[in-house]
Amino acid sequence: MQNVNSAIKTQEEANAILGNGVTRFFSMTPQIPDNMNLELVDAPRANMNRLMMKYIEKVRMNPDQSIRDRSSCDRLLNLSPSMPANQGLIMFKDSWGSFVKYFLTGMDFDFLMLDVLVITFMERETQRHAGVQSRVALAIMLAYTIDQLLFGMMRRFGRRNLSKHTLADESFLV
Repeated sequence: MQNVNSAIKTQEEANAILGNGVTRFFSMTPQIPDNMNLELVDAPRANMNRLMMKYIEKVRMNPDQSIRDRSSCDRLLNLSPSMPANQGLIMFKDSWGSFVKYFLTGMDFDFLMLDVLVITFMERETQRHAGVQSRVALAIMLAYTIDQLLFGMMRRFGRRNLSKHTLADESFLV
């Protein structure tokens, strides 16, 4: 018994020495290459951040100048809005809900109500069939399947629509 305890103690000491060596090795080696200038890497992000904060502050101070309604003709014919080149950045109101329609954003409550409706419908319909063992589990599985189909459609059509209405190619969208 004493031989086993001494063998275990010896192995624990060896493991501690090995673990300390590995820890020391990884803490001594630089994680960032020596010739890499972090200021150059961070500069574009900081510049974009500064521009976005400046634009958001400008819109917040005077929203009537930066947020407008599309003309009736543009909405009716689904045309891109015409903007003068010297106007700067202008955002247009989405009064028809096209952003929500294409990206399914802000529809969390609608998805929840759809799930409740599907589960309730399946619960009531399966009461007629005595062979169904777990009506609630079946209803939840069907609601989950419908949600997954809708989210898949959202990803597919949302990416395609975003690339169609912007200058970004679909392959660049993460």
